[in-house]
Amino acid sequence: MTAESAHAAVRWPTVAVAATGLFIATGGPSVQLTRWFDTGSAGWEGWTYLYPFGSVAIVGAALCAQWLRQRSVRAWPCPCGRSSAWWGGRCSAQWSVSAGTTPVRALTAVGVAAFGCWLALDLRGGEQ
Repeated sequence: MTAESAHAAVRWPTVAVAATGLFIATGGPSVQLTRWFDTGSAGWEGWTYLYPFGSVAIVGAALCAQWLRQRSVRAWPCPCGRSSAWWGGRCSAQWSVSAGTTPVRALTAVGVAAFGCWLALDLRGGEQ
């Protein structure tokens, strides 16, 4: 394999993680889980939403942190951090009526935003 073909090779495990995260982020799996199990809690606090979106948030935060750790601070893109901070602030402001759920919702939203940052930063155009 030449250097050019190695650079152009698609990283299938990375693409699979990205595709799975995007699929979960559509909300479809959570809606279907709610229909199957009829939990009575179709909101963000229900496990049918929290587990899938929470897993995307955790994976997104870990992958974004790994991407940032592998680069010098000067190479970090500013919009990524601003976007996560904006989402966290927005979530906190929107859900401040219920103090018990604000931290969970804000952390989930920031993690999903980190997943989006990783998706945009790490995957090349052909992989996206």
